[in-house]
Amino acid sequence: MHRSPCPPPSSNAATTTPGRRASWAAELESVFARAAGRFGRADLRWRMRGHVRGLPAQVGRKNGWQLAQYARHRDPAGLQHLLDGARWDADAVRDDLREYVGQQLGPDGVLIIDDTGFIKKGTAPRTPSSP
Repeated sequence: MHRSPCPPPSSNAATTTPGRRASWAAELESVFARAAGRFGRADLRWRMRGHVRGLPAQVGRKNGWQLAQYARHRDPAGLQHLLDGARWDADAVRDDLREYVGQQLGPDGVLIIDDTGFIKKGTAPRTPSSP
């Protein structure tokens, strides 16, 4: 497996400074370090890191091939194995992330997640079979 670091997520240069990108990258590395022990093998940790770094990046589509390409893998097989067949403790990773977010927000913090990020095309109503 290729172990060079993934490129930093791209961002709008007009709104994000290099210092801010570096701060974001360092913070993300601390999250990776927190969850690293939940993956029994180093290759799985590297795959998780590459996959997660690709999610906020300016990648055309967030599919296996493009995320693997962003993570500098030859093909998506390793990422697919991580998500579908590898042994790791997803509940513990979730708990680690929840603890991290809670620490960042503080005791009175509120996190609102909006999962409606896909822009609807056209005017027809959405159906369960339409993306």
